[in-house]
Amino acid sequence: MDANSRALLSTVVPELQRRVLATEQACNAQGVSIVMHSGRRTYAQQLALWNARASNPNPAARPGTSRHETGLAVDMTPSPRTTAAWNVLWNAASNAGLALGKNFSRSDPPHFELPSGATDEATAGAIGFDVSSIPPEGIALAAVALIIILIL
Repeated sequence: MDANSRALLSTVVPELQRRVLATEQACNAQGVSIVMHSGRRTYAQQLALWNARASNPNPAARPGTSRHETGLAVDMTPSPRTTAAWNVLWNAASNAGLALGKNFSRSDPPHFELPSGATDEATAGAIGFDVSSIPPEGIALAAVALIIILIL
């Protein structure tokens, strides 16, 4: 994994880091390297992907719903990008306990995430879910929802 990939990996929760590193070790043992393309994303970064979804070959989640925004997902590809290398990556990631985006209803082959309920999900916000990146209307809606919940 190159320096840029390691920097992207450092943005996600520790449990996901551990599982990606286990995936990398298994891939390397079979002559395949991992290239990271995305780790944790801000709301603004996710919004940009959402707005460009028509030209993106992979699906993009609506901002505020992506597991990238809470550090629970990464996008990575094998090197070389051959069918055999993809299979090595998917098998290694599955063995490390990652959910594979290729198996989602809208297939997303380079996407890997902690399965729902994984240990660090409760602490995902601790790595910096940055509310300052949420537009004011999003904060206002959250405040109204909280007030309604408190009243009820």
